[in-house]
Amino acid sequence: KVQYSMPTSVDGIAAQKAIAKACNVSESQVEVAIESRRLSEFRRLATTIDATITTQAASMVSSISTKAADAAGLKQAFQEGGLTVEPSVKKQPKNAVVVNTMLKGEAGAPAPEVPPESTIQTQVSAKVGIEVIAQTSNVFKI
Repeated sequence: KVQYSMPTSVDGIAAQKAIAKACNVSESQVEVAIESRRLSEFRRLATTIDATITTQAASMVSSISTKAADAAGLKQAFQEGGLTVEPSVKKQPKNAVVVNTMLKGEAGAPAPEVPPESTIQTQVSAKVGIEVIAQTSNVFKI
């Protein structure tokens, strides 16, 4: 997740395309939420863009994060899309990893135990190379 600010109005589609281009990901990997403050009925004062960029490749997280923090790269991507804007990074990229896991046991055997959150944090963090905060939920035995 990253947040950008700019003193001009930008629509969601243009923002999504520019962020995807700047981060070298497909547009389907970028979700944006736009908030504009109005100075008057006809003039917008500023636009804030909250962007979430997703990837299935752990090896891409660092590269995407670095590119998402580059306001000059985003400005260039907007220019290539025909818009002249001056974006700034309002909130630096924050990485998050979502891991969904289902544990299965053998028929007639006791259900496997869910590993402690600390074990999940340590092992996933070592695998993806960033700090991981694990949270287990919806744990039930059938």
